Parts: sequence; structure tokens; C-alpha cells
Amino acid sequence: MGRQLSFFWQLKFPNLTNENHSVTSPKNENYNCLAWACGVMNKRMWPGTPGYYWPSNEKDDLQTVTKLFLNMGYQICEDASLEHGFEKVAIYTDQTEPLHAARQLENGRWTSKLGILDEDIEHDNLAVLEGNNYGKANVFLKRSRN
Repeated sequence: MGRQLSFFWQLKFPNLTNENHSVTSPKNENYNCLAWACGVMNKRMWPGTPGYYWPSNEKDDLQTVTKLFLNMGYQICEDASLEHGFEKVAIYTDQTEPLHAARQLENGRWTSKLGILDEDIEHDNLAVLEGNNYGKANVFLKRSRN
């Protein structure tokens, strides 16, 4: 494994350990978790947030964030399990509101951008970031990697 996050992050995410993640980028404020999940590294994306890119004037809710991925060719799927030939994303929520998004890598692990000013990490599974800060991964979408 590569470098791990500081102890500060491990306090925010109780399931995060030195063994289940590695930092994969330097700190970067040019993009956020939703942009990273979409594969965008040059803008921050979130509906209804001044100064952030969003393709329409929709409100900040789970339906709007899900619709973004649907418009990118994803379809809703049942779970986060690895399906060869497909790229998956997971939307973390606090039951109704979106809080974070992560993208599955070809090896079955997940990648997330933590906060606006911080690093990207690769983590073993979605539970690593579940808790009070990001809620729980509740919505799963997939599209062909082709």
C-alpha cells in the first residue's frame, strides 16, 4: 500500500484504517467527489451550489445527482459487486440527500475524492467511508467500460 491519510481522516471515518486505503493523488482543490466519480478533474460539480458546475438549474437532491449519471449512460443496478466489463458508481446518502460519490475501479476497489481541498484515495470497499460524514452507499449505477 502507498501513503495513508492523516489521523484526522481516521477520526472522521471510523472504518478507515491504514490497511484498507491508500492515497492516490496529492491534494487538489480543482474538483470534488462528484466530479471525480464522473471522471472530471477540472471543475467542482454539485447541484444548486454557487460557483460549482451543474448542467441544469435543478435542486440539490438525490434524484438530480442520480439523473446526472443516467444522462452519462449509467443505469441503476442492484449493488456494488464487481461486474467485469462495467464501471460502477455509488452515491452515499443520509437516507434522502446525496453526500458523496465514489467510482469502482477495474480491480473491484473504489476511488473517492475526500473533501474539496484534499486527496483522492483508493479504498477496499464502500463501508470504509460510511458513517456520520458521508452516510451510507445506497444508490448504485453501472455502465459498460467499452
